[in-house]
Amino acid sequence: MKSLRQMPFFRLVFPFILGILLSLYFDWWHDAIVWIIPILLFFSILIFFKKGLFKGRWLFGFLMTFLMLFLGYFRGYEHQELNSENHFSHELTDDKMAFSGEIYEMPKSIEKRIKVQLFVDKISSDTAQFHQTSGNLLVYLNKDILSENLEYGDRITVFGRARKLTNANNPNAFNFKDYQHYQNIHYQIFLKENEWRVGTKLGGNPLFKFAFKQRKKFIHILRKYLPDTESFSVGSALILGYKDEMDDEVRDAYAKTGAMHVLAVSGLHVGLIYLIIGFLFDKIIRFNSQKIRFLRGLVCLVGIWIFALLTGMSPSVMRASTMFSIIIIGKMTDRYANIYNSLAASAFILLLINPLYIMSVGFQLSYLAVTGIVYFQPKIYNLFVCENKITDFLWQLCSVSIAAQFATLPLSLYYFHQFPIYFWLSGLIVVPAAGFILGGGLLLFLLESIYTGLGMPIGFLLYWLIWLVNKGIFFLQNLPASVIEGIWITGLSAFVLYCSIALFVGAVNTRCGRNLIYSTGLLFFVFALSAWQKGGLINNKQIIIYDLYKNTLVECINGKKAYAIKNKGLTTKSFNFSTKNNHYAHYVDNVEVFDIDSLFYENEMILFEKNFIKFYNKTIFLVDKMPTSKEQVTGINFLVIRGNPRLDIGKLFKMFSFEKVIFDNSNSQYKVRDWIEYCKLNNINYHYTATDGAWILTL
Repeated sequence: MKSLRQMPFFRLVFPFILGILLSLYFDWWHDAIVWIIPILLFFSILIFFKKGLFKGRWLFGFLMTFLMLFLGYFRGYEHQELNSENHFSHELTDDKMAFSGEIYEMPKSIEKRIKVQLFVDKISSDTAQFHQTSGNLLVYLNKDILSENLEYGDRITVFGRARKLTNANNPNAFNFKDYQHYQNIHYQIFLKENEWRVGTKLGGNPLFKFAFKQRKKFIHILRKYLPDTESFSVGSALILGYKDEMDDEVRDAYAKTGAMHVLAVSGLHVGLIYLIIGFLFDKIIRFNSQKIRFLRGLVCLVGIWIFALLTGMSPSVMRASTMFSIIIIGKMTDRYANIYNSLAASAFILLLINPLYIMSVGFQLSYLAVTGIVYFQPKIYNLFVCENKITDFLWQLCSVSIAAQFATLPLSLYYFHQFPIYFWLSGLIVVPAAGFILGGGLLLFLLESIYTGLGMPIGFLLYWLIWLVNKGIFFLQNLPASVIEGIWITGLSAFVLYCSIALFVGAVNTRCGRNLIYSTGLLFFVFALSAWQKGGLINNKQIIIYDLYKNTLVECINGKKAYAIKNKGLTTKSFNFSTKNNHYAHYVDNVEVFDIDSLFYENEMILFEKNFIKFYNKTIFLVDKMPTSKEQVTGINFLVIRGNPRLDIGKLFKMFSFEKVIFDNSNSQYKVRDWIEYCKLNNINYHYTATDGAWILTL
């Protein structure tokens, strides 16, 4: 790595990121922050231009560090829309309201609904009296002809109750509220056909509108030449970053073989666009001059940003486009661009525009991957010398995959809880193919735009290339021990692993044995922490009633085994989505699933029979209809009301002697509201999973 003097942004971006993180975790503001920033900037400039700078360099660095810290805090706090006095949440009531605004992202189809991201600029409790406001609103519309034709920039007015997004209701599950929070979305609304209307279709940024229109056209072309679901989903994701129609089987195969990064449009794709444009430009214009180099750079800049627009401007493609732009501008002006400084500069620019990118998993992994490739790949590649050109090329690809995997490993384990064993083999398949698929896709779009049907030969070749890639990925997935699943590490463990990697790198560079000892010690600390956590859960005994909309799921965990009781309509996808991470966190590796309708099982610690569950010394009775018992039933610890039954709640409670009643999310919220009111009036202990989250009892 070069001297830090050649990487000014590398030194500035870290305090800037720290300031953003502080603004996200501390809800505090003082107007003095606005004045501190220009004061620090003034004194920094004053010292910079003062003679004898060498002696005062430490003071300049000190001031710049604090300037970046406060600037990061200011941008992070100011960018969060809930901190705006004009946000529509300040005017919400329990009654239905009207929200008017523009669609700022392409609407997405999700099963039976259309998801729309709406920027609300007008609100009213009386539709005749709209007034100005601001804020993002997540809108779910029933799927019909009108909603399916909505596009970016369309103006719509919706009528309903905006509800605040809630926390993750199931233990260790994906937290939808936090995910949307970092997209600056905090409220959502579900609507029926007659609760919204379309206004003008002339809104939105014209450039974005044109890009989205072209993207829609290109998706139609790909659908024509890639007729089956597998080929279309992979082709559209790899070429255009469109993953809305990717099925779970394909997504799972690419994730478990370590090839998912190819489907997320990122630095690989932007780099290929840069190379393709540069290659074509050099072939067309063969002579070299300063003006030609400038023109070449300008064409490359335009090309990669058009590609970024067409792929939806994701954080990864924004990062890559910004970084390549800095490199291209450096070449256009005959300035040397340090790759680490370019990376840091692109991160600084993007975070200055949108500080919440720092919490994007894609943003984090993409920067780590590129940094790992730049730093580790040459060192890994130089470990072996291959005389043959083919084997040398293959080893180059392997070294890139290994470097990226090494740099992202702790964070990947923390977020995804799995490690693909054959990631280096998948890289040999998908990375070379990605260039041909991307180039072929762009050529197909060009030919089809000239004349419909002209791209048929290219479309034919593209289909079979994607088909071969998919077959290769599925083959790797089916190899023995293709992936290690169920790896659960904490944020602390991930941080310690990165410290261990940093010390290891320091030991290699400085040949300092002490750093190597420290690195190994931290590694053993992570293993010891994991073993201690696992040992503490060997005798874990829990009863969990999960929160699943219109479904029931009761789980009894006994050490490494879980017994799950569910209704017949609960899909495997929903079951895994709600429970898998919790199983990983508790080291559960054996799950038995039972349907409530055919419930019978017995062993020394558990008994399931009809609506009755006994787990060690605790008993649960599942109520899905009004019981007919005339005598009070004793010995029941918990009542679980499920399936939205018709009940005389007062009469039901007199039939049972119990400690607590649990209402799960398979019940109508209107019925539960009345039941809860009865519980409050009669001092009955209750729990409602839809608002209180999953009910968990540790024995």
